[in-house]
Amino acid sequence: MLYKYMTKDGFSGYFPVDSVTNLTSIIDSHTFKKDIEAGSNYAVDYFYGGMSDRKGYIYPEAVGNLSLSVSATDFSLKGKSILTAQLTPAEPGTKMRLVVTGNNGAELLNEEVPADVPYRLEVSKPHTQFTAKATVVDGCLAGKTANATISPTQGTMFNFSLRKNGMKCKNDGEITMVVPESFQDVDQISYTLTKTSGTVYTNVAETSTPKVPKTFYGLEAGTYKVIGRATVFKDENNQPVVQDFEQSITLTTPYGDGLYATVRPDYMTPTTTACPTGRIGLNIEKGSGKYRVFLKANPDGPLAEKQEIFTDPYGTEGYNKLWGVGLKPGHYALTVTDGCMEREIPDAEILEMPNTPKIYLSNSYLEPDSRTLGRSRETMDSLRAYLAFDPSLFPPRFPFDGLSQL
Repeated sequence: MLYKYMTKDGFSGYFPVDSVTNLTSIIDSHTFKKDIEAGSNYAVDYFYGGMSDRKGYIYPEAVGNLSLSVSATDFSLKGKSILTAQLTPAEPGTKMRLVVTGNNGAELLNEEVPADVPYRLEVSKPHTQFTAKATVVDGCLAGKTANATISPTQGTMFNFSLRKNGMKCKNDGEITMVVPESFQDVDQISYTLTKTSGTVYTNVAETSTPKVPKTFYGLEAGTYKVIGRATVFKDENNQPVVQDFEQSITLTTPYGDGLYATVRPDYMTPTTTACPTGRIGLNIEKGSGKYRVFLKANPDGPLAEKQEIFTDPYGTEGYNKLWGVGLKPGHYALTVTDGCMEREIPDAEILEMPNTPKIYLSNSYLEPDSRTLGRSRETMDSLRAYLAFDPSLFPPRFPFDGLSQL
C-alpha cells in the first residue's frame, strides 16, 4: 500500500506507508514527515486492492513569520474578561510556553499549553491591558516566539439577543434570550415577557446560569417585549450592580382557524363483511390543511396502538372526505390531527351492505324525461329510467341518494 506523489518539475515517486502496521485496514489519514519540499506541488493517489483513487493535491509552503493573535471579551460587570490566544502556524501535537502579563508587569500565566488549539484564559481588573508571549517548545518551529497585546473593552452595558423559531401552529412560538460571553458570569438574570399586540400576555423567568439560553415556550403570534435585569452581588469593587436591558421581537405564523372535523355518514362507503371495501366519511376543514387520521378502535374493539389511515388514494372527488381502504362494517373511533391540534371522533360507522339486494329495471327501455317534453330531440339531454327494489333488504339509514344518479 503506497502513496504516490508528483512534484512540479515532473519527478514522481512513492512514499511507503511504513507507519501503518495493519495493511488490511483503510487509512484515514497519514502524515508525510520527510522528502516534502516547500514550493512543490504534489498529487496524492491512494492505492488499495488494485484500485487507485486521487485524493487531491498538496501545496506545501515554507513557514513564514510566526504570529500570535489574542482576542478578548468585554469586561464583565464583575471586572472579568476571557482572553483567547491562537498561534499560527502550529504543528499538530506541539506545545508552546505562554506567558501573560498585566499592564503593571504582574505575571498572570506562565505555562506550557497546546500550541495547535486556541487557549482561553480568564483575567480580571485592575489590569486593563495584557501582553502575551508564546514560545514554541517542540517541532520544527521550536524556539520561535511571537507577541501580542490586547485591551478588553470597558463599560459595556448589559445586553442580550433574541432568537425566535419558525412557527407552524397557533401557539408553538418560542423566544430565546442569549447572553453574550462577557455577561455570562452575572449572578442572576430576571426576564419579563410582555405581549404588546393583540391579547395581553405576561410571563416571567429567572436564571442563575446565564450561559445557558433561556426560552419562553407556547407563544402565539404577535409582538413581544422582553426586559432583562442582570444582578451582580459584588463587582470588582465589592459593590452590588443591577442593569436592565429591553428588546422587542415579532412572531408570525401561517396557521389560521383551528381544526374542524366531524363525521359525515352521507360520505361513507357501505360494504359487506364477506368482501370489505368500506371507507369512513369525514368532513375535515381549516387548521394547517395537512391532515392525518388515526384509528383508535375498530369493530373488534380498541387498538393497542393507533393505526394511521389514508385519505382518498385515487385523487377523486372524495379527497379528504373518504378515509381508509378495505374497512369492514362496524363502529370506529378516530383521532384527527393537523400537526397542531387534534379532534376526537368517538363513533364513525360503516354500514353493512346486503349481499344480494334485488334491484331491477321496471322497463326494458329508457323513457324520455318528462321534464323535456315539448323540446326538440336535438336539445334533449335527459332520460329517465325506473328502478324497483325492496328497501327492507338494505340496512337502516342506508343512503339512497346515490341511486338517483344511476
